[in-house]
Amino acid sequence: MFTTLIISTVVYAIPTVEQNFIVACHNLFRSDVARGKGENSNGSLPEGANIKQIFYDDDLEKIARKWNCSGGNDEEFGENVYGYTGKPANVLLKACIAWASTCKYGVSEELIYDSEHSRSGSCTQMIWAESFKIGCAYIDCPIYNYFVCKYSPKWGFLKFF
Repeated sequence: MFTTLIISTVVYAIPTVEQNFIVACHNLFRSDVARGKGENSNGSLPEGANIKQIFYDDDLEKIARKWNCSGGNDEEFGENVYGYTGKPANVLLKACIAWASTCKYGVSEELIYDSEHSRSGSCTQMIWAESFKIGCAYIDCPIYNYFVCKYSPKWGFLKFF
């Protein structure tokens, strides 16, 4: 006899006021980096060049809504994921701070990621100069809930080992 396990996922659209908040949070952090005021484990991040302003994109939100509770990496779009339990109170602020704080693990000026720098991907996605669109969704999964943001274009790196 076979038993079917159904995992239900509840997805929430992002209200406009929250879209504006997540965009403002990203643009503030990006502005700090562009002016050489971003911090990492070595002191300061290098001054950013040609960092574009981020805008909210409804199509990316639709893609974020399809995020799978089992995780995995998106090959086409950049992605940041913040896990939480309970209600999404202050999740936007907590997610933004958590992602930006991964800079403390170091962002290599050469964009060469080794074991020392591999945990700074969330920060890197936030400040990637070419990324200019973001779309996010709340995803309620059976054990944890997630706030997922997709970015376009996806951040890249020169080498990963």
